[in-house]
This record gives sequence, structure tokens and C-alpha cells, in this order.
Amino acid sequence: MRWSRCLDDNILTSTATINLFAFATKDFNFNMLPLNASLLGLALTSVATAINLPRPDGRFGTSSSQAMLVDHSRHDPFAAAAGVAQDRRLMVSSFYPVALREQCLDIPSQYMPEATAAFIEAEYQAFGVPNNTFASLDLVHCKPRGRLSVRNQLFPTVLFSPGLGNSRLLYSAMAQSLASEGFNVITIDHPYDADIVEFEDGSTVLAANITSDEQILTALDIRVQDVSFVLDQLQVKATKLKLFGAQPCTKNDRYTIFGHSLGGAAAVAATLSDKRLNGAVNVDGSFFGMALSKGSAAPLMIVSHDGKNLTTDESWSATWNATQNVTKVVLSIEDTAHGSYTDLPLIADALNLPEELRRQLDPFVGSLPGTYVRGVVARLIQQFTSFVRCESKDLLPRLEGKKYRYVKVLEENKKQQKCK
Repeated sequence: MRWSRCLDDNILTSTATINLFAFATKDFNFNMLPLNASLLGLALTSVATAINLPRPDGRFGTSSSQAMLVDHSRHDPFAAAAGVAQDRRLMVSSFYPVALREQCLDIPSQYMPEATAAFIEAEYQAFGVPNNTFASLDLVHCKPRGRLSVRNQLFPTVLFSPGLGNSRLLYSAMAQSLASEGFNVITIDHPYDADIVEFEDGSTVLAANITSDEQILTALDIRVQDVSFVLDQLQVKATKLKLFGAQPCTKNDRYTIFGHSLGGAAAVAATLSDKRLNGAVNVDGSFFGMALSKGSAAPLMIVSHDGKNLTTDESWSATWNATQNVTKVVLSIEDTAHGSYTDLPLIADALNLPEELRRQLDPFVGSLPGTYVRGVVARLIQQFTSFVRCESKDLLPRLEGKKYRYVKVLEENKKQQKCK
């Protein structure tokens, strides 16, 4: 169910092998971890029929929509490689504020559609995950009470690109958290790159076998084109109506983009070709392509998992050194892993796994609570976006105190903003 933002209320391919908590990164082999599979099965067979993921702690209640966008100016090269002549199709989700948190009635919303949930669960059954685990998950959205709404406010729009092989849907809680801080967030599926993309008519596309550096560079270039196409579509009234309701309250001047893993690399690569992007956040992803020699064309934030920095990843140091004349900052969050920046920690916590099993998952999703990582990342992006939009002189939130005790600034080079 979708609620209007600005009115009152009423408003063909090969498959990639992935694992429950390891598929968030290509760097880990799940079988190397001595997980007690029988313990996992015992823990998860008791999953309730419906699990509400914790609502975010921002000041706004949110809603969400989805849409299929078709780029008739491009043939899909992945489809062409499979012998199918087809225009490039994307699935996107929107998350957006609808009312102040205290003005909301909580409404459960399906976390992912049935075919996607069934596909992912089938992949995970070897690890004891029963049917309907992912289908049972709900996000908690907002129905505004009475005539209270956010109709007099305009919110900036942020785009998101997921990790290689990952569905956009496995970042929905992360996107919702940012929306609750006062943003419109668009998450993008990249077909044949994501493990599965389910379209509005129920049809699906599975992942191509993207493994070599050459294939990754091709996928990266396609992602960059996808991002620019979505930006074009956000100027189309019919698209905005579908994504944000009858009177979308959006600031459509310039946009920030963030991404996880390869999505972080795509975010920076997109700034080199699309000047509508005024900031990029790479969440724990290595860089590829032109970024290594040209850096980012827009202010850059890098957020890393525990132990990763400019010296442990040569692509980071190359891109950092090549990024000139714009603000740049690298932060690390202690006790995190690569998969911490998906919804998987939140899902693991919601399943109430035994402590022994939860600790065994730490190499993949970190030891911090999912609600903590989700909230901190949202607030870091919120402040960064306010800075690049010249709405604040502060690049980062004040990191003193308990809320940010795990966040460390590794490098910072702040430039004066060119504000109109």
C-alpha cells in the first residue's frame, strides 16, 4: 500500500552461487566458516509467520513504492549476449517521508515479493533456512494520522546502487533509515548483475556470470548508464507520480549517490559522466576503471569495514590521490564486516539467533547490532549530503559521544564548497 507524501492521507541466464550471510561479499567463502548447520536449522525453524524489522529512528515516518523503468534508447547488452533483443529494463524502489514519526500509524509492508523471496530461500535451504523466511519479513511504514503530512517540505533525493550480485531489496531497511532522516531514496536493481530481479509482471531475470575484471568493468559501465537514465526519469512527471505519490515533494536540482561494494565504485564512476551528481559515498567497495586515474568529480566519502583503509586496498589509495579539488573523507566503523552494510545484520538480529551462532556470523555481518549500523550510516550520509548541498558547513556529524563511538575518521581533506 502506498500513501501520498504531499497530500494528507489516503494518499534466461546462469545463476550465481550465494549464501545466507556471505553473498554480500565475493571475498569470503562461506564454507570456510565452521558454522553449526544443525544449530542454524534448529534456530530458524521457529521463525514466526511475520517478522517486522525494526522501524528506523529518524524523525519521519516513511512509505515506499516501486516501478519498472524502460530505457528505449539502449538495448540491454546482457540480454543481447543471451540472444535476446530487449531494451534495458530496470526495477527501482523509492523510500520517502510522509509524516513526522509521532503522526504515524505503523503499517507492515512486504519486504520482498514472493518470487524473489522463494529464489533466495532456495539458495539458503542447505544451511537450514526454511521456506518463507524472507517472505515473512516486513518493513514498518507510516500511514499519516488525520490530515497531518509533510506537504510543505521538500526533500533532497539520493540514489543507491547495490553490491555485485545483490538485489536492491536487501538494502531496503538501510534505504528506509535514510528516508526517515528526511530524504527521498531511490534504490536501483541492475538486471543480469543482481542475483535476481523480479519485474512488475512477475517475470524474473537471474544473474549472469560476472567474474573477470573485464566483465566487472563492463557491468560498471552499464551501471553508470543506468544511474543517468534514472536521473533522467526523475524529471518525468509520470515517473515521479508513481514513485512518490500525487504531489511529490522533491528537490530536483542535484543529487547525491551512494552504493555498497561495486555499487560504491559505480557511485564514484557516475560522477565522472553526470554533473547532476554533487556527491558520492562509496560504502566498502574497491574502485575500478577511470576512477583510479581521475578520482571522483564530486565530493567523496568512503565508509569502510573494520580493518580496511587506504593502505590495504590499492584502488582506494589510487582513487584518493587522484581525487583533487573536492572534499574527500575516509571513515571506518569498528566491529563491522563487508556484509554489515546490507540488511543482513538486521535480519539476523530479528531472527533471534542463539548467541553462539550469531558470533559465528561476525566475519560476514560484523558484531554490531543491525539497527546501530543502519542508523549511523544514514546519519553520516545525511550530514555529508547537507554539506555538499551547501546546507551545512559541517562535513560530518559530531562524532563525540556514545552514538558514534565506533566511528573513526581515517583521512580527511575538506575543501571550501562552491555554493551558488
